[in-house]
Amino acid sequence: MQLSNAPHDFGRQVAAALVASIRQTIVHIQYLDWLGIMPCRGSQTRRSSDVEANIGFFTIKFAQWVGEQGRVIAIEPDLENFATLTAKIAAAGLERRVQLHQAAAAAENGSVPFQRNELHPGDHRITRSPEGIMVPAVTIDDLVAEAGARSISLVKIDVQGAEMLVLEGAKRTLGEMRPALFVEVDDRNLADLGTSARALIAHLEQAGYEMHELSDDGPARKLSHNVLFANLQSRSYVDVLFLPLLDQDN
Repeated sequence: MQLSNAPHDFGRQVAAALVASIRQTIVHIQYLDWLGIMPCRGSQTRRSSDVEANIGFFTIKFAQWVGEQGRVIAIEPDLENFATLTAKIAAAGLERRVQLHQAAAAAENGSVPFQRNELHPGDHRITRSPEGIMVPAVTIDDLVAEAGARSISLVKIDVQGAEMLVLEGAKRTLGEMRPALFVEVDDRNLADLGTSARALIAHLEQAGYEMHELSDDGPARKLSHNVLFANLQSRSYVDVLFLPLLDQDN
């Protein structure tokens, strides 16, 4: 999804709903305070990871949200998008809050084949095609460790079907830090890389996460399998908020 320099109303609503939902969850679920992500506590550090940051709308929103004590880890593999993202972060005066990485998030460090969509800068993706260009690959686990983060509040993932690869490289972060996850679920794109929406949901449920849908009139609501897959029949993708179960052992 591409957002213009002047944020679309839809993008603004999604960002507002996401922040409101996460904050509401924090208020109602005390155990998340152990991760140091309760709002308005200057001694705590909140961190967010924005995978496939693209032109930086959400990266900037998250950087404004986490405040002076927080940090955002933003990952963008495309050189042109990365240059735009870097310039926007600088123009917003948020360089100290945002750690930028020109790479693709994947299951392991190294390199991966990457396909650019010349007509849509938000549609570049990891590919199986031999025509893909090679770009650096990093794991969320290693970036979190490199950043010295003691807690991660949120991981936002929008990577055109490579979500399972990102999650494979984030097992330690999900298991130990239990961040909320905001994930684009697109069954067709997932199938292009040999997986599916059902496999993605099963993977996260096995990891102790539960699906929710965002609302602009209150906290996030639980999302059932039936509703999710009905929605996927009528539109190409669904953005899902995954929250960790309270009784999940870390």
